[in-house]
Amino acid sequence: MNTSASITTLDLDAESRSNLFGKEFLYTSGSSFLGTLEADRIEQCFGDTRAFDYAPYLGRMDLVFVDANHTYPFVKNDSEWAIKLVHESGIIVWDDYIFTDEHPECSGVAEYLNECSKIFPCYQIQGSRLAIGFPGALRR
Repeated sequence: MNTSASITTLDLDAESRSNLFGKEFLYTSGSSFLGTLEADRIEQCFGDTRAFDYAPYLGRMDLVFVDANHTYPFVKNDSEWAIKLVHESGIIVWDDYIFTDEHPECSGVAEYLNECSKIFPCYQIQGSRLAIGFPGALRR
């Protein structure tokens, strides 16, 4: 609501989420903005990040926010796509870089980003669980 940006979001459809997590989900992704002024600026895509067709979005994103399955193989997959999605000056933000003992599965985010930080600039955002990366440095 505080931006004039266009937003594209990707989530599993309700049936896939229910099958994956073994429970029915009562909300639909993106439903919070249905019928609002902001809805026209939001493109809601559904799919599995491992099989989604990213072709129309490659190199076009200013910002990609990665917050999905936090195990290493998924973080690696989602991050490698995010790197391809952002343009040269684009940035990536990852959720759960700092994880808690209750959620050790989130360690995949830190493990993968620590590897990335050797290739392009990645930093933890102080006082948060977020990390930010600048993969455009790879293309310069």
